[in-house]
Order: sequence, then structure tokens, then C-alpha cells
Amino acid sequence: MAKGLSVQTKANIVVAEANHSVGGHNQTVLLQNLHLNYGLKMIPALEGSHTAMDFLKTILNQELSEHVEELPPIVHGPNGWSPFVGFGDNAPSCADELAYYLQPKRYYLKHPIYTWNQALLGGSGAELLTQHQLTRFETENGLIKSAVLNGEVSVEAKAYIYTGSPIELLKYIPTLGEEDPKWRARLAKTKLWSTVSLNCVHKSVISEQENLYVLIGTGTNPTVVLGQFSDPILHQGKTIQSSQWLTFVTDEEANEEVQAQTLKELKRLMNKYFPNIFDKTLNEKVIIGSRSHGTTSLKFDKNFAMQEYPNLWIAGPHYGAAKNLIGAILQAQNNLLSLSKTLKSEEDPLEKSSKD
Repeated sequence: MAKGLSVQTKANIVVAEANHSVGGHNQTVLLQNLHLNYGLKMIPALEGSHTAMDFLKTILNQELSEHVEELPPIVHGPNGWSPFVGFGDNAPSCADELAYYLQPKRYYLKHPIYTWNQALLGGSGAELLTQHQLTRFETENGLIKSAVLNGEVSVEAKAYIYTGSPIELLKYIPTLGEEDPKWRARLAKTKLWSTVSLNCVHKSVISEQENLYVLIGTGTNPTVVLGQFSDPILHQGKTIQSSQWLTFVTDEEANEEVQAQTLKELKRLMNKYFPNIFDKTLNEKVIIGSRSHGTTSLKFDKNFAMQEYPNLWIAGPHYGAAKNLIGAILQAQNNLLSLSKTLKSEEDPLEKSSKD
């Protein structure tokens, strides 16, 4: 959004990032001197995917994919690996979140997803404040007056874009929704998921299959692990291969003990279907994606801003029908269209909102 706003308006933009580097769940991981995606990443061919990819292509001014390829996920059965056709009567509770990854077609990307962040930031013209955590929003007369960072840095602006978890909105604006019980009820019903991911670099080729692997545990509500092997590459004179693996835990269960148990089960399933895989692994990195998935039913005004605070826009993958990265891109497109009109309008949007 910062890149788009810098192109379409003359606004001064400040990006506050809580971590050392930007990118969030879509940044890069350095493992064995290799740059890898931050866990399992893909763009499936879903409704809305083409619109999202076209929008991002326009913002970046570069082609993102070569074609859509049919590459159905595969699962292990009595006769070996075969196309995944569904969970039957024993679907896991995270089935809605898994569905994004389990599509039979996906985009063949020209460059890894983590490179998009670098390209977006490079031409945004924004002032970047890393290691600046949002403490709270200050409000006045029905508008956001300022954002307080690290408890002491106050940033005032005409418009604000919040990209964090919807559940944490009340932490930053404690009075939000006090006059609208239905709003708070919708927020309370929001179910978010965290991910436990494992990035690996293997000392030899484990699999030449490009399909997404679906590893299913036992019992009711089984653990489901998704994994994918990259193309083998020649690195420092040796042929190696990387892989990314992912599973889900509910937001309520996302404590360190549960995460450790989930990681143990993830590794058990990997070793079950790919015996001795960890004996063939050079390095690995665990990634916890806190509240990275899920959907909320929060409502916005006609400009995709918060109804209670019309100069606060909400961005991220948790809003609307589309999920995950596609949902985040489409939400950014909606916000950018609205914000560009607002910031370019002759009448001060804040003055107008105050009068209303």
C-alpha cells in the first residue's frame, strides 16, 4: 500500500515495523546461506487470485508469474502417493485454512514471494521505522489523532492503516465498539489460527515431486502437515534441496508447550513418510506464525475504513471472503483505492469526517 500511495498521491508515508526487518509472514529466511520463503508460500488459482496478481503486477511494474500449472496435492495411501481428494468424514478443525493450499492449480511464480516485499519497499518513498511497536492509538472527536509507538513516539497523520491482528484492536483502542455491542460480538467470534512451520535444507535430494504433500495423523481431528520440496540446486559444489512444512494450532492453544508438541508431531509425520529425513538435513529453522490465518466478520464503511473511526483503515489477510496472501492483497487493493481518493480530494477528509 505504501508503494501504491507513493505513486498515486503526494502523501508523506511512515511505515512502523515492530521487527528488525519488514515483511512479516512474507519475509525471507536465511538458512545455509540460502534465501528461502518464510515458511510454506504459494498462490493457488482461486477466485480472486487473478485480480490480486494483476493488482500487484501493476504496483510492482513487473510480471509475477509465467503461467498457472495443474499440480494437485498428494497424500499417502495403500498404493503409495496419489492425488488428494478430501478428508472425508474426519476433517480437521482447520480444514477451512488448509483449503487455500489444497487447490489443484497454482501460479508458477517467476520469483520467490519474499522478493515482492523488497521490491515494494524499494520504491515506496516511505520513512521506515523498524523496531517500533504500536502501543496505542490516541483518539479525538471520532478520529484517530495519533499512533503512539514504543510507548513514547507519537506519529500524527491524516490517515492510518492497521495491519495487525483484528483481536488486538481492542488493546490499541480500548473504547472501540463500546456503543455497538454487535461489533464487539463479531470480534469475539473471530477465530484465528497460528502456524508452526519448519524450513529445512537437505544435504541430498529427498523428492523430485513438485506437488504439495499432505501428511495426515491419526485419530479424530487429526494433525495435518503440508509440505513441499524445492527444485534441487547446486550449492557450494553439492546438490542440495530445501523444503517447507506447515501445520496449524488454534489461537487459544498457541502457547509454547502446545507449539513444542505440535512441532514434535510435525517432525514425526515427516519422518514417517520420509524415513530418516532428518539424517539427511543440514539445517532447519522453526517459524511460528502468530495469528497468521483466520477470518473475522468485522464490518467497514463504504470506503473500507472503520465505521467508528473513518480515518483508520484495516489491512491484512483476515477480512473478506478471500484468505491468506490473496485476501491480504485484495484488501490492500480496496484500501488503496479508497485512500487514494481520500488523500487526493480537495476537501480535507478529516474535516469532512468531523462535520459528519
